[in-house]
Amino acid sequence: MAELYFVAIDFETANNDRFSACQIGIVAFDRAGIQLEQKINIRPPSEYFLHSEIHGITWSDVYDQPSFEDVWPEIEGYLSSADYLVAHNASFDKSVLEACCAYYKLANRNRRWLCTFRDVARRLWPNLQNHKLPTVCRELGISIMHHDGLSDARACAKIILAAYQKNPRWLETLGS
Repeated sequence: MAELYFVAIDFETANNDRFSACQIGIVAFDRAGIQLEQKINIRPPSEYFLHSEIHGITWSDVYDQPSFEDVWPEIEGYLSSADYLVAHNASFDKSVLEACCAYYKLANRNRRWLCTFRDVARRLWPNLQNHKLPTVCRELGISIMHHDGLSDARACAKIILAAYQKNPRWLETLGS
């Protein structure tokens, strides 16, 4: 079986608009471990920040950063080599990626996604109190600074690596 290459991502958004990404964490890895980590702060299209209490990012932190459109070639460069994109509650991060690309009229190809919440934690560790990212990390001994894009993406990568330790064939069971 060929070695799979994963890229875990985590977006933080300024407000409820999915195109308001203000940070992305990117962690590229394979079964051997983490190969690359990158955190990119992004200037959203608006100064309106609703979620600063959650992630600590404010307009003053990102007003002089590049827009999503400006960083898309770099982000796409990381994503293009992935066999799977990985995120916790992947539907959110997928929707942010799609909304940002749509807002800036950027080409975004379809990709295979793995959700560390739905596809991994719920299946491999079903008896947890809940399957929120901090709970899964605590159970697996993964340190996390929740709602920091890079820390959350790194945690997702480590959950996938823990899944391989628990069951080297876990990915093959997803269809069942």
